[in-house]
Amino acid sequence: MNPLLSLCMIVKNEEKVLERCLLSVKTLVDEIIIVDTGSIDQTKAIAARHTDKVYDFSWMNDFSAARNESIRHASGRWILILDADEYVQPADHDKLRKFLLEYKSDRPCGFVLNIMNFGGSGNDESNVTESTGARLFLNAQSIRYIEPIHEQLTSDFGTPLFTPYPFLIFHTGYTVQVVQEKNKSERNLSILEKMNAGEKRNNPYFCFVLGNEYTSAGREDEALDVYRRSLERSSPSDTWYFYLLERLAVLEMKKGNYSKAHVNIRNGIKLLPERTDFLCMEGILLEALGLWNAAENVFHQCIQIAVEAEKKGSPYWIIKPSYGKIVPHQSIAEIKRRKGDITGAIHHWVKTLQHQPKNYAVLQLLMEALLQSEPYDQVADIIEQLYPIDQPMNKVLLHKIALKIGSIELVSKYASDVLELGVQLDKADIVQQNLLLRNWSTSTTSSLRPNSLEDSLAIAAAIVHQEISIADTATGDTTACTALVQEALLAINNKTWNNEVLTNQEDRFTQTLQLLWRYGYTEIYLSLMQIMASETVLNNMADWFYTRGFHEQALDLYSVLLENNLLHAKGLKNVGVWYINCGNMEEALPFLEASFKKEAFVDIIGLYKEHASPEAYRRFKSSYIEQFPNTSQCIFL
Repeated sequence: MNPLLSLCMIVKNEEKVLERCLLSVKTLVDEIIIVDTGSIDQTKAIAARHTDKVYDFSWMNDFSAARNESIRHASGRWILILDADEYVQPADHDKLRKFLLEYKSDRPCGFVLNIMNFGGSGNDESNVTESTGARLFLNAQSIRYIEPIHEQLTSDFGTPLFTPYPFLIFHTGYTVQVVQEKNKSERNLSILEKMNAGEKRNNPYFCFVLGNEYTSAGREDEALDVYRRSLERSSPSDTWYFYLLERLAVLEMKKGNYSKAHVNIRNGIKLLPERTDFLCMEGILLEALGLWNAAENVFHQCIQIAVEAEKKGSPYWIIKPSYGKIVPHQSIAEIKRRKGDITGAIHHWVKTLQHQPKNYAVLQLLMEALLQSEPYDQVADIIEQLYPIDQPMNKVLLHKIALKIGSIELVSKYASDVLELGVQLDKADIVQQNLLLRNWSTSTTSSLRPNSLEDSLAIAAAIVHQEISIADTATGDTTACTALVQEALLAINNKTWNNEVLTNQEDRFTQTLQLLWRYGYTEIYLSLMQIMASETVLNNMADWFYTRGFHEQALDLYSVLLENNLLHAKGLKNVGVWYINCGNMEEALPFLEASFKKEAFVDIIGLYKEHASPEAYRRFKSSYIEQFPNTSQCIFL
């Protein structure tokens, strides 16, 4: 009796992920076919532990040829296609097998499965995109793959009939690390660009996949061109249509083509009124244009749609699950922060973390904000409800975040727990902890190695302990770091220093000052600010204080810079926003106008529309459109 289900794979140098894939199908498939196209690592050895059907095939820049070789060896009634960087859901294997056993068809057919694609670091839920793929099909002699890349199935009877089946595949092949390691974009583009001629140039699906590869390779202008070409010939019934619409809208926004992005977004909303994807994108567009109130309302609508859909057991997204709750909550938190509503921001940061606990940037913002108004023990109680410390690794996580924000009390609270766990701190953690707790020793210095500390941390430690050699442990330009330390020590000791050292180092120096301030080295911080800080550094520090919610420190610096006519555009805008938050638009307008004259920020238009008089808004809009003509067709302006 033939097997029910055969897994067919093509692989090359997949030793890091192949075991995970094969273990995930252990209770699902009866037969595993692996075609290796030239591995030089342990891939074939790993495959041999799971199957005796491992075959060699010479790579010829043609995925279809390799796929066809794999399915040629399959003896199962059904074929499942996976890549090594994929794995399947652990549940419902018996249910799927029963379904396939009972399914009858006398013509080529198959099933479309959902694929969850992890991007970014692979731990960031906001970088998960859902797609579909024809991965499960009847094993028939006439069925085969065509096209050298982004291969598709066909048969002697034409394209097989594919229907959806609710079974998940998880794909980690588009995380930043994997893409960089495998240089996927370069490989894929080398194949696609050879095909980019004749009829292919106007094939909408081909243009879509070519645009994806151009985007991955950072060739965004070329991506825009082929995405637009694809959209002209695509229709909502095409499986790729909404993914194309979303990617095109994102790229149009990134390029400042807000009117074009808006047209695509509104089209998506019209076609998918009960899904959150394009509605959330409209919120992102509104926020980018400074229409904070309008954006906040849209994000709340997304959350409501998601909540109601969950009650019904219905999906609320078609592209990204994060467009329903994660992105809206995090965006609302940022808008609340800009409005000066820290209580509201805290509420939505908490909501974000409940849905996305690995968003450590948000965790840091939350802890910083709480520590400005609450005693550390109450902050710990709140945070530990989200990250219970009966889970040992949460203690390590909270210790790391406490180090980043410079909380002596929280670092002291978690340091002993981490020590008891026997967790080996990395060099950066050790240096941060010793700086913060003032327990630096010669052994700390001697344990440091080259390329072990971020530049600002190495510089700060070297300045505090007056050990220039610590700068040699920086990951960046150690010569530049050492020079900065030398001049800083001269300045602190009231000796003549060379201000040319700040040339091309103002960002590095700003980050060093931020660390010194966070870690309570007030005397050193003030000395360096008074003696060494340039106009750019002073503006950078003021903006950093303002963004972090330390408005008193920010406004003090803004006042000094304003008195000396040195306040930059971003600072002028921040002061204008501060006046808006205080309910004083009359005082805000001169700062917003002055900011726009220095540097045309695209989001100032929203501040005028939502807070200025209709007359002031109309007057400003005409000059704004001159600077940003690509916003003129946005209906909400």
